Amino acid sequence: MSDSINQQILLKSYPTGEPKESDFALVETAIPELGESEILTRTIYSNSHFEKKSEKILLFK
Repeated sequence: MSDSINQQILLKSYPTGEPKESDFALVETAIPELGESEILTRTIYSNSHFEKKSEKILLFK
């Protein structure tokens, strides 16, 4: 399998003001070998609640 690393960007701390790189963490883990009758999916997730909250922070600065 060519993409054998799972990458996640996690929120380490809630940003005050503009988000900084230090507010996030990149976590990489190995993807285990698939067993019989298993499939691997890729999920791209956006947290719209966080985005809306960030917009409010920017609007009320």
